[in-house]
Amino acid sequence: MENNPLPEEQQAAALRTVARIGAQRAALLAQAEELVPSLREAAVAADATGAQRARISALAQISPNTLTAWLRDAGADVRPKRTAKTTPGHRSGGTRGGHRSGGTRG
Repeated sequence: MENNPLPEEQQAAALRTVARIGAQRAALLAQAEELVPSLREAAVAADATGAQRARISALAQISPNTLTAWLRDAGADVRPKRTAKTTPGHRSGGTRGGHRSGGTRG
């Protein structure tokens, strides 16, 4: 006869694993949150030196939008976000193929 664990024992073991990993994750997330103020300060300082903002956000592993918000909050000069209509080289309006109507050409 095989000595298979009961389903309840398998579930309990699986749940203990989930709880252990979940606790580790929560601790790491808390540590990461503690680093945010220092990272923000360092990113703002790097911007003040003239470092490229794309490089700052890449090295900080944050989105460009997050960096922009941090810089704006710090009082740095941040240009307004451009819309599709004001982006150079972008054709606004119209559709592909050069015709606007959905009907037949004629």
